[in-house]
Amino acid sequence: MVVTCILEGGTAHKTQQILPGDVITSIDGLVTMGWDLPKVVGSLTGTEHSTVRIGIRRKKESFEIALQRTRASLPSPVRVFSPPYLPNL
Repeated sequence: MVVTCILEGGTAHKTQQILPGDVITSIDGLVTMGWDLPKVVGSLTGTEHSTVRIGIRRKKESFEIALQRTRASLPSPVRVFSPPYLPNL
């Protein structure tokens, strides 16, 4: 899943650890390849103050971040594309 934008007000926006163009490769240790948007959003969403681990690929670098979930009134934490609609990275 490729992040196309970060919605204002959420943890990802506040921490600036996830950027447009990043590829979400895993959530809490589960590989996200083949996941649809509802599954990604559902996995990123959880109990307030709990931690979610997100695997990120940015250009040629791969790393994992941990974000604390917060309450936010957002339609979706991120907008993403699924294959075959991945941009050239």
